[in-house]
Amino acid sequence: MRQILIISISLLIFTACDIIPENEREKPSENLPTWKGQYVLLEDFTGVRCVNCPAAAEQIEVLKGVFGDKLIVVGLHPQTSAFNRPIGNPDSNGNNRDLSNAQAEEFREFFGIESLPKGIIMQKKELLEKDQFYSEVIQHYARNAIALLDVSANLTDSTVTITNSITFTDNYDGQGNTNLSLIIVEDSILVTQLTPDGVVQNYRQDHVFRKMATPIWGNQIAGSKIAKNSTFNYGGSATIAGEWKRNYLGVVAILFDNGTKEVIQAAYTHIIHK
Repeated sequence: MRQILIISISLLIFTACDIIPENEREKPSENLPTWKGQYVLLEDFTGVRCVNCPAAAEQIEVLKGVFGDKLIVVGLHPQTSAFNRPIGNPDSNGNNRDLSNAQAEEFREFFGIESLPKGIIMQKKELLEKDQFYSEVIQHYARNAIALLDVSANLTDSTVTITNSITFTDNYDGQGNTNLSLIIVEDSILVTQLTPDGVVQNYRQDHVFRKMATPIWGNQIAGSKIAKNSTFNYGGSATIAGEWKRNYLGVVAILFDNGTKEVIQAAYTHIIHK
């Protein structure tokens, strides 16, 4: 549970955060179609100074309750001071750290995001409000998966070693090269967060984009055409920062068409700390 201590009321950058009318919102349902192996990636562009971003995080928690581990979430904190300059200084336990990074900012620029919160599902170039997440997620959840993606990760000292196994269960004629990207995420980070009710201390941020273990648009694994039953193995590694919580780290693997950037398959694994 998020621990909330309301200190004061603030309207800072309220107009830069988007709100959708109640009558236009879609309600998640647990009556789901049969799952056919497709994991769904939701990238949540957020910020500690975005007062409406906690509402988007709450919606994502609702969707995680509906879709479970079939929904994979990455929270991106772009390097824009209006949204992600930390409120106050880190405490003695290392909390309230700066969650932004240059790669998250590069993604924000690529997708043309000017206000927060915004969501992107399966890396489609469509910017979604939080109440549009469900209808888009369920469309992808119901489709036939054409690839299986298995990922594992181990942490030794400060190095994460990642292995991936990819098997195509159908022919794939992509519009561009097929790439694989690897993202390290961290859960249970406590920060000071703006909300419509004021400043909240010890607000928990989960699935936070920390760094990539590949270039920002991944590494190529194949050309545009891939035959059914083709298999690929890929390894990667990355060094983690000393202040990251080792027991709360994971890896998100994204298999995608580098021509359109759209996701073919995604996977998540917790990093095993040796």
